[in-house]
Amino acid sequence: MSASHETLVTRARQWAHLHAEKTAYTFLRDGELIEDSINYEELDNRARALAASLQQRFGRGSRALLLFPSGIDFIVAFVACLYAGVIAVPVNNPKPKQLHWRRLASIVTDAGVTVVLTTAENLAKSGDWLRDPEVFGQLPQLAVDAIEMASPDTWEDPGVSHSDIAFLQYTSGSTGTPKGVMVSHGNLIHNSNLIERAFGHSTQSVFVTWLPLFHDLGLIGNVLQALYLGATCYLMTPVAFLQQPVRWLRAISTYRGTTSMAPNFAYERCLSIPLEQRTGLDLSSWCLALNGAEPIRAQTVLDFEATYAAHGFRRTTTFPAYGLAEITLIALTADHDGLAQIVDADADAYRNGRMVDHGETSHASAMALIASGKPRSDLRIVIVDPETMASLPDGHIGELWIHGGSVCKGYWNKPEESARIFAARTVDGDGPFLRTGDMAFLRNGEVFISGRLKEMVIVRGQNHYPQDLENILQQSHPALREDCGAAFAVEVDGEERLVVVQEVERTALRNLDADAVCAAIRSSVVEAADIQVHGIVLIKPATLPKTSSGKIQRRQCQATFVSGGIFEGEIVRDIASSSDVSQVDADVRLPFDADIDHVHALIVAKLAKQLRMPVARIDPGASFSDLGLDSSAAVGFASDVERWIGRRQDSSLLWIYPNIDALCNHVLHELASVRTHHQQAEMSA
Repeated sequence: MSASHETLVTRARQWAHLHAEKTAYTFLRDGELIEDSINYEELDNRARALAASLQQRFGRGSRALLLFPSGIDFIVAFVACLYAGVIAVPVNNPKPKQLHWRRLASIVTDAGVTVVLTTAENLAKSGDWLRDPEVFGQLPQLAVDAIEMASPDTWEDPGVSHSDIAFLQYTSGSTGTPKGVMVSHGNLIHNSNLIERAFGHSTQSVFVTWLPLFHDLGLIGNVLQALYLGATCYLMTPVAFLQQPVRWLRAISTYRGTTSMAPNFAYERCLSIPLEQRTGLDLSSWCLALNGAEPIRAQTVLDFEATYAAHGFRRTTTFPAYGLAEITLIALTADHDGLAQIVDADADAYRNGRMVDHGETSHASAMALIASGKPRSDLRIVIVDPETMASLPDGHIGELWIHGGSVCKGYWNKPEESARIFAARTVDGDGPFLRTGDMAFLRNGEVFISGRLKEMVIVRGQNHYPQDLENILQQSHPALREDCGAAFAVEVDGEERLVVVQEVERTALRNLDADAVCAAIRSSVVEAADIQVHGIVLIKPATLPKTSSGKIQRRQCQATFVSGGIFEGEIVRDIASSSDVSQVDADVRLPFDADIDHVHALIVAKLAKQLRMPVARIDPGASFSDLGLDSSAAVGFASDVERWIGRRQDSSLLWIYPNIDALCNHVLHELASVRTHHQQAEMSA
């Protein structure tokens, strides 16, 4: 079949005939044990059966919300949508009692969803959310693992073309008005081909991933790339990785993974894996370790390479890359089997918009920068002054613009914004280009990403608009002024963390309860955006840095905070810190007869460590979300409780037992149960 008619549908059907019994996907329970597998023939049969069922009830071009945990059911549903000519809308699977259902409802409305595809377990766990008559109640809800499917033989090929929309990729993390990127079948084929050639992939490639499947890097870079190649992919949940990062590396070692991708923070976390857990790791099969989805730290790359060299990890395996949802996935990559380019830049020149080698100046200040690679396939890039729209020469920092077949069709039902972002032209008429919103410079043909024009906050690979975060926190307490705060990211211990500078109402100054205000800010941001707030600076009214036209100067606030400067009108500075935190041993094993005071003290000490605050500041009566504990920390906490007790715990433990007292009682109950089990075993022996 010619490339102009090839789609992922034709590819999937091809593999079902050419190597029907080859394993396509394997799901690893807890990131360790094989729970479920599907070969290419089974995938084709299940996808055609579900597609036929969709075709009988919904028209071509209908939008199907994919509400799934990570696993094979999600993959079957997504492929079935491709087979049916239905536009898939993959989304995050909300956790119990989280407010992310509000964001999900806004996506349902924006996309004009016509059916919800999910699992029977999800329907049972969703409570009243999926029965909300204002949003979900009128929509058909199909549990793909429970409904009676049509016969695969009744499926009719919809004959999708490259211009047809395959799915809507809603930009992750934003709590405001959602934007669905329209990814066409042609975009998927173009970017899949680009990835295959740039990464040196083949049908023999073995993917290992823990990335969320609703996100572009997990979905396109792993699931769909494997489908395009006819390769094999091993999957685990993000929770499995967050609980024990070593599971990721063990899976690569055990299943001889050749390709595995992650944001920078994941490689950073692997540096803290204890030596005893690394025993037996063999990473020599790992040929491509992509680092992307958030800013790449040169030091993280160097440290990871040095740490795991003894386990077979090669320097040439590191593969920096750059992409975004608006360009399907990947735009820039390093050379396969080459060394990542790292340069020392003069920090002063860099802050003033130019790249100058540190060796060419007498300045003492240097900063290590790592290249994200070169444009691939037919993609063309220019670096543009975002104010004048003029192209800039090498070494000058400007906005990165991209043109080519992977650039998507625009935002769903947003023609004006689509035209502004996806059809930009330089001052001399060159274009159209996609405006990425990312600042970069060119050096010897390599692109170095230097920052974000959009002031986006990226935490654990998820994008968050600062305006959304500011609006959330300003509604958390009556003492806070609306439209008078700045949210921005700073780097702490190799990861991006959120900092807030916020004005206080004049009427609240006299009796300000700063601790209560800061607690309200932390709780509201965790509830709505699932981010722990690293730092809060409360300032007096009319002191927030703004331009003469009233625009908030977030970059100036960021620079002041990073330099340790004092803000005008500063009242309180509440910063998470590990310097005065209890150094609790998370690997402790509780005795069966531990009393409530012992367990309570251990939980509080562990919380203090997770939140980077003194034990004295932990309110024992507050819920975990009120204390500001995000989902990543909560999952890690559940893993620690598992070790304390010596019994497997649900990863949603801190949502099931949402405060210290409830969790304390649960731990005591589990200890008693484990003790009884041991006593019975001893009696039987």
